[in-house]
Parts: sequence; structure tokens; C-alpha cells
Amino acid sequence: MEQIEFNHVSVLLKETVDGLNLKPGAVIVDGTMGFGGHTQEVLKRLEGTGRVICIDQDADAIAAASGTLEGPGDHCQMQLCGYAPCTGFSGNRPGGWHHA
Repeated sequence: MEQIEFNHVSVLLKETVDGLNLKPGAVIVDGTMGFGGHTQEVLKRLEGTGRVICIDQDADAIAAASGTLEGPGDHCQMQLCGYAPCTGFSGNRPGGWHHA
């Protein structure tokens, strides 16, 4: 089977991430991770000081983002679910939740 090349360009990437006004150590929830373009930019700007919790109900999107996000490590957690049934991830963090 021939493999199809897919190229995704995140829409309004700079404007969206600029609007988050990110601070060092921020915890961000990406509620529609998709292919991870915005997530990658957030991780880049946090420079290893924060965390992104990614949610998507599309297993293919999670798989694609897992393969493209550069070095998410402990700073990125992905969860396969829609909004209502998301109970499988933990927001445990010293000092509780922090808003950007």
C-alpha cells in the first residue's frame, strides 16, 4: 500500500500561543491536541520549566503527535479521551494547579 505524505500547518500558531502569556512553570491543558503543533510551540516556549496535559479523543492524532513532539518527556502527558470521561490523568503537582 502506498503511504500518503501528510503535512499539517497549525492555524494561528503564534497568535494563539502569544495569547497564553506563558510563565515559567505553567501547567497548560491542550483540550484538542490534534497533531501537536500548538503543543510543540508551548513546550518550546516553556523551555523545560512547565507541563502540558494533552487531551484528544482521536487515537490516530495521539499516535501522530507522539511521533512528532520533540522530547516531551516529563513535560507532556497525553490522554486519549473526550472531555466528559477524562479521569485517567493526574494533576498532582506540588503547590496544586497553576494558571498561566
